[in-house]
Amino acid sequence: MIIIMPELPEVQTVVSQVDREISGWSIEDITYVESKMLQPDPDTFISHVNTAMIESVGRLAKVIALRLRLNNGESGVVLIHLKMTGRLLVREVMDEDDPYTQVVFTLKSGAGEYKQLRYTSARKFGYVKYLSTDAFDKLREQSYGPDTYTELELEEFKSILSNRTKKVKDVIMDQSLMTGVGNIYANDALWFARILPNRKAKTLSKKEAERLLLALKDVLREGLRKGGASDNWFRDAHGNKGSYQENFKIYGKKGEPCSRCGTIVKYEKIGGRGTFYCEVCQK
Repeated sequence: MIIIMPELPEVQTVVSQVDREISGWSIEDITYVESKMLQPDPDTFISHVNTAMIESVGRLAKVIALRLRLNNGESGVVLIHLKMTGRLLVREVMDEDDPYTQVVFTLKSGAGEYKQLRYTSARKFGYVKYLSTDAFDKLREQSYGPDTYTELELEEFKSILSNRTKKVKDVIMDQSLMTGVGNIYANDALWFARILPNRKAKTLSKKEAERLLLALKDVLREGLRKGGASDNWFRDAHGNKGSYQENFKIYGKKGEPCSRCGTIVKYEKIGGRGTFYCEVCQK
């Protein structure tokens, strides 16, 4: 069974829906099941976040970011990482409970309506973390590269590749260099660009770098258009599946014919991740 870790298209799908539905709503109550889910700790989290207003919902790499206006007039950020089995669901207060619910935000609109934002996680690998805006900005600056879909330009991408001896697949998945690309979209983009995933990044020509960046943006765009890729776990904010998994070009195709040339798709681990490639049409 293929387990899908939410990447940029999956996370952005949820972000867009949640932002549209609850931006401008205030947080009236916070409940949780296990203390480890609220960071840095439940008391600190609740003291900052409860009664705050959600100004907007955005994304940092593959992490959901709720931007808040606190009750003291200052700003803050709640980071929500879905990890392997997490979901962030917008529900009516009277909707039946969702399985594996870990954290529930009860929200109130300016018109007096109520909704809930529910974070669920079967394996409890994710987190819901409060940061001050300064701490968030520092984290973004020190730990994350440019967003591959919205920010990364060709010259910067060439620079990222040019002096690195790591395998190109490892480089494009390194969130400190460029963000949002995970295993699914890395595999498919390299196939579209006709580049072997185990090549050293610095060996790519300028034309190959250009082709790869275009392929990365294209597969991310298609993933967004399809609402992401779903396995047994990923769902959007309304509990619906995405459909990009129906369009995988090479990801998960071990032992099947390459859809471009018919050669049997090879499989190996690169950087600990399952990697699929065609040894004939990828060079």
